[in-house]
Parts: sequence; C-alpha cells; structure tokens
Amino acid sequence: MDRAQEAVYDAAWLRPLYRIGVAHAWRAQLHGACPSAWPGIAFWDVAAWRWVPAGRRHSRPPCE
Repeated sequence: MDRAQEAVYDAAWLRPLYRIGVAHAWRAQLHGACPSAWPGIAFWDVAAWRWVPAGRRHSRPPCE
C-alpha cells in the first residue's frame, strides 16, 4: 500500500470518529453537560463550544 492509499484508508477510519465526536460535543454543549471525563472528549467539547450559537452556549468553554 503506498502513502496515498494509506492516507485514504486512515481517513476512512477517522471520519466516522470525527463525526461522532463533533455530534457528541455539540449535544453536550446544547444541554449544558460536561462529559469530558472520557479522555479525548475534552478536545471535542472545546471545539464544539466555538460552534454553538452564542445565545445557547455556556459563558465559558466547558470543564475549565
């Protein structure tokens, strides 16, 4: 497998994880949850905080 094929293969595995992470963090922010006890989710929480409409998000990033 050459590098281009490896990149496509890696992207195929990471894309669903990316979507799951974004969806999870988005819902958590809308509901005011702080599910960052699971390692790796804190990144998604902070990333989603930036994309939630200002009127619906917390005043500061989650789990500071």
